[in-house]
Amino acid sequence: MDALKVIIPIYLILFIFYGLKNIKGYLLLTGIVSLPFKTTYTLIGGSPHVGWEQGIVLSISDVSFILLFIYLLFAKKSAFNMHSKIILPLILFIVACSISVLNSVAGMRTLYQVVAFSRMSFLYYFVLTNSVENENDLNDVVMFLSIALLLQGILAVLQYVTGKPYDPFSTGSGIAQFGSIMEGMDAKRVVGTIGKPNGFAQYLVPLLLLNLSLLIGIKQLQKLRLMAILFGGAGLSFSFSRGGWIGFFIAFLFLLYILYRDRIISIKYIFCILVILIIALLPLYTVISTRIGDYQNQSAMSRIPLMKIAINMIKEHPFIGVGANTYRTVIHSYTNTPDLKNIYLHLVHNMYLLVFAEVGLVGIVTWLWLMIAFYKEATPSIEQKQSRYIKLVGLGIRMGIISAAVHMMVSMYISTKILGSLFILAGLLTSANKIIKEDYNYTEKQASRSSV
Repeated sequence: MDALKVIIPIYLILFIFYGLKNIKGYLLLTGIVSLPFKTTYTLIGGSPHVGWEQGIVLSISDVSFILLFIYLLFAKKSAFNMHSKIILPLILFIVACSISVLNSVAGMRTLYQVVAFSRMSFLYYFVLTNSVENENDLNDVVMFLSIALLLQGILAVLQYVTGKPYDPFSTGSGIAQFGSIMEGMDAKRVVGTIGKPNGFAQYLVPLLLLNLSLLIGIKQLQKLRLMAILFGGAGLSFSFSRGGWIGFFIAFLFLLYILYRDRIISIKYIFCILVILIIALLPLYTVISTRIGDYQNQSAMSRIPLMKIAINMIKEHPFIGVGANTYRTVIHSYTNTPDLKNIYLHLVHNMYLLVFAEVGLVGIVTWLWLMIAFYKEATPSIEQKQSRYIKLVGLGIRMGIISAAVHMMVSMYISTKILGSLFILAGLLTSANKIIKEDYNYTEKQASRSSV
């Protein structure tokens, strides 16, 4: 509760100087920037559990988006709408999670995941999409994401420099300690306010790619985006997340290629960017190379038995899984072979195997469908020619989705903070598509009137 003594004054100051002028912008700002912070209160449940959700919870970010929904109910002139190809796989995945309760040994934990996913879908996708009504709103949300990236990057640098788990707004116990890169090394893996280094990288990478796309392609808000990239990039480096690094560099190279193909940047520009990146990473060369080649603790090799356990679950329950949010609960029932005795037990470090094991064939099909829908939602923005800004937003978010899809092969995306940020990005794509369609219809009407 001590954190509220810091949070409430900040919210009041923001409301006085910004909220009174723009209540919708204020609620979007507070909802987006507070999302990665540990400002969550448990309403039901809350017993320690390794998995998606420990109970039914409510965060300060949720409160902002709930208030935003109420505001839209009273202020919105038109009905709520959602003409998106994302909605169907989203609903079907929630249904698949609900059906998996038939095999679940912990029905309430499965329910917690269903509620959490439904809450994120509604608040961070549906409400956000209906709140973004024009390009100015779109620009505001992207700016708020840049601010969130900058704040997380600053906290990460403070954590790395001081060696302390700096997390001033946590309403819970906060971050207990950092994990070491490997035994015998002093360098620690920073976690921002997410709480885990891999999760921190999952949050940072899509926002970095979005800001890079806009920084390279347009002059608007360059100083803010440059600072966000510098501090956010430092945070990604100091997280020492190999999966995060790999996902970022694959998507970043795709981004540079597409910007070159579309004649937004030149080969010389790309060369300069790569040289600057290499120079920036040189001071961390020893630590990074050690991290990449770290087999002393067998951190990478220890994940293979976890994959075998997941495959055992899939073989036994291929259609509806062992039950959403119960992987760690039932794991001991699937370690009965000699090669799986006395091993490191945790969730499988592969999102696709985790979903397949917990929610079965229906779950993994709808999850892949959802990821493909996220990817395709960027197409209209990227292919339209009316607005370079919307094109670059769509391109940056698509690269973020690619990076997430790659990172999911070696990590779990189960935090509501991470998934919530992905839903916000998907919501931006749907909003951009709506803006493009409305602008096109307006242009068509104007042309029709002129011809008459």
